[in-house]
Amino acid sequence: MITPRRWERTRVPGSFTSAERYFGPGLDVLASDHARLQRLVDEALGARSELLAAVANGDAAATPWAIDRYASRTGELCRALARHLDDEEELVIPLLLGRG
Repeated sequence: MITPRRWERTRVPGSFTSAERYFGPGLDVLASDHARLQRLVDEALGARSELLAAVANGDAAATPWAIDRYASRTGELCRALARHLDDEEELVIPLLLGRG
């Protein structure tokens, strides 16, 4: 599997690589976010499965717990994704604008 950061290092146009010293550390942080975001997606999907199972089984004791867990996991995912997209916008947009 090619990681986003590896792709950036091998496929980014030359004008981007000249900015590597300035943007490199920030791009590394963004790339490391991808693994965390994937973990959060997996956790949210797991919580969704638990919720659907509790509802399907009519488990009145487990359903409220599953609802809370799903809400918590999806909330954490949304907050992390919003932070990541904000960070990405602060780094990538200036990089693209500097290219023109």
